Amino acid sequence: MNKKLLLAIPIILSLIGGLAYADDVNVTSQVSKSMSAIFQYIAVDFGTLSKDTVSNAPTPDNTVGEYNVTVDTNYEYKFTANATDFDDGLGHNFDVANLQMDAEPVAGDLSYVGAYTMDHSDTIIANNLDPSVTTLYLGYWLSIPATQYASSYYSTNSCTVANV
Repeated sequence: MNKKLLLAIPIILSLIGGLAYADDVNVTSQVSKSMSAIFQYIAVDFGTLSKDTVSNAPTPDNTVGEYNVTVDTNYEYKFTANATDFDDGLGHNFDVANLQMDAEPVAGDLSYVGAYTMDHSDTIIANNLDPSVTTLYLGYWLSIPATQYASSYYSTNSCTVANV
């Protein structure tokens, strides 16, 4: 390019309004929390139990960890649960506190020792889980009182997965 033209460009720009200057512009964005959860089971059947025993819920293929929930989220989350008392519909019942539950990112880490006693109100079973934990395994244990009337009992367990 011609040297005279290079020298003329700043002069021409100053005559038509000066040089242009740029300022920094702050650009912001907020990403909202999102979550979906899919439970991989619809019922827990302990089968026939003897009084005065504690039993782990048998899984469909008799391995620990068949009860699980798949979680897709972009933020820390928690898993809570509550349950109703066990009732046979014939006037016999026993307390939901006989049901224990554990939730772990690794199925082999489920344990009765780490399980939480269920209650009528929400109990935090697992908290501050990292979004990279996409499968949460659930374990259930039921103790049958020594004097429990022989019958078939039912309880409703309500589980919630929510961002913290």
